[in-house]
Amino acid sequence: MIRNSFRTTTSERTRLTGNVFTVISMLLWATGFPVIDQLLHDWEPLLLVPIRLGLAGLILALFQPLMRTAYDWHTLPWLRVLWIGGAGLGGSALCLVWSQQYADPVTIAVLATTIPLVSAIMGALAGEERLSLRLLLAIAFAMAGGILTSLEFSGQTVGFRGGEVLALLSVVLWTWYSRASVAQLAQIPAYPKAVVTLLAGALVLLPFVIGGAQSGTLALRYALTPYHLGLLAWMAIASVGLSMVFWLAGAKHLGVTIASMHQNAVPFYVLLFALLAGASVQVAQVVGALLVVYGAVLAQLPSR
Repeated sequence: MIRNSFRTTTSERTRLTGNVFTVISMLLWATGFPVIDQLLHDWEPLLLVPIRLGLAGLILALFQPLMRTAYDWHTLPWLRVLWIGGAGLGGSALCLVWSQQYADPVTIAVLATTIPLVSAIMGALAGEERLSLRLLLAIAFAMAGGILTSLEFSGQTVGFRGGEVLALLSVVLWTWYSRASVAQLAQIPAYPKAVVTLLAGALVLLPFVIGGAQSGTLALRYALTPYHLGLLAWMAIASVGLSMVFWLAGAKHLGVTIASMHQNAVPFYVLLFALLAGASVQVAQVVGALLVVYGAVLAQLPSR
């Protein structure tokens, strides 16, 4: 009995730690939305993507000596890292940027709420998860909450414009990256794992930027004033770098399917930051956030 009690307590602590890590990750990620919005006034979107991934990876690598435990970079499975970080993270970011040019932003936000469902389907196909009725209900609540906050936040109507396929592909690649990072790179702690996969993602995107610049289809528009450098620093350190570390740690504790339910609360976090700046929050947005929380809690209730 004592042993069972210890196991239950350990499991509860693991879930609590995973939820805390994931919430911190989403809060940090949400701070990047107003930052990116400001940078896009003076930066080419496709150029900004590898910059933020690569800069985040480099800055995290510089802080690695301050960690309590050192990591031997020579033991990394580099081919696997390049494949997962490049195809998953880099490919997802590239598809997202392209989809924003050919799809309604509301549609993209709605499709982003399907990450828990996509993860559950991937897990079921791989024999790693069971699609129970409770899990499906939890995913439905999380998706409904994410859709509600996204629609209310934008105030726009949903419409098909052709880029939705790219947006959905971005969701699939991001979900695959998260699951593959947890399963196939399990031996690597979250901090160095974030470093190498971010750098791999930036490395894959560089040829697209260079090729676009040389062909004339991409204008390398950018600004390096102290204001812009400050925004880039915050984005690289907090909203991308540390957010990725906490995300990978939270996904390891909770599993990607449950952890990704927290992502549907990001529009609400963005609204909270806007509220601090003087904006208003509607009741529907609060209800949407509560639905996301309820879905995440429902999915983690112990089975009887």
